[in-house]
Amino acid sequence: MATEKYMTVNGITIRALISGNGEKAIVFVHGNSCDASFWAEQLNDDGLQKEYQLIAFDLPGHGKSGRHHSYQIQELASVIPELITQLQLKEYILAGLSFGTSLISETATALKGCKGFLLASPNITSNAYPPSTYIMPFPEVYAMAVPSVSDEALTKFAEQLVLDISSPLVNEFKKSYLQTDPAFRVALGNAIQNSEWSNEFENLINTKLPCSLIFGKDEKILNIHYLDNYPDSWDHSVHVIESAAHFVNCEQINAFNKLLGDFAEKAFR
Repeated sequence: MATEKYMTVNGITIRALISGNGEKAIVFVHGNSCDASFWAEQLNDDGLQKEYQLIAFDLPGHGKSGRHHSYQIQELASVIPELITQLQLKEYILAGLSFGTSLISETATALKGCKGFLLASPNITSNAYPPSTYIMPFPEVYAMAVPSVSDEALTKFAEQLVLDISSPLVNEFKKSYLQTDPAFRVALGNAIQNSEWSNEFENLINTKLPCSLIFGKDEKILNIHYLDNYPDSWDHSVHVIESAAHFVNCEQINAFNKLLGDFAEKAFR
């Protein structure tokens, strides 16, 4: 069972969930309008707990963390290395989901002691690969970047994130969405409109660290092939998990955790 820890990071109260043992760590970064609980199936995995310290945290404006004054992408991303410094982690890998993969990619070159990146349902962005190249259009797509939507629209948006629309994940996401500071989504919308990102691909390549990309085969909101033609100079592997959509780590737990464990074992060698 994960324990809660509260820290002040860049002047903001950050809630973290921590489980497991060991000097090596896996740090998890959740997605847009989610929180650390979306990594519960990884935090509570017996095999991962035996080998690693497992840390998930709520981004500013999400879950039980405090609010930020601007939510600019680079400022949100800067929370990651500062959190790692405060936790005194010497060796770790980063695992991100959805928007969390973008934040990891933004700060990748500033991470001391990092051994690799596992990016699930990745949103890796650059001017050559803006969100329009990987986000598939659907009627409720606007919900990701506006302060609020109707309950009907939110339900339909949440149903695009899962394979089975009767899954409890639909209501879990709706609850998390409503708890997220609406100003965060406004800032995200502005960031998309104004292209407020660095070259996240080059950031990852420049680290010269291994990267594992994981998609759900039944992904509904991302084009899972948008990275197929990326140059071979990038040290990365791509995995597609059957019977899973955007929340691939929650829908196919065993398959995802196996890939995570295998990647961590190789990255820490």
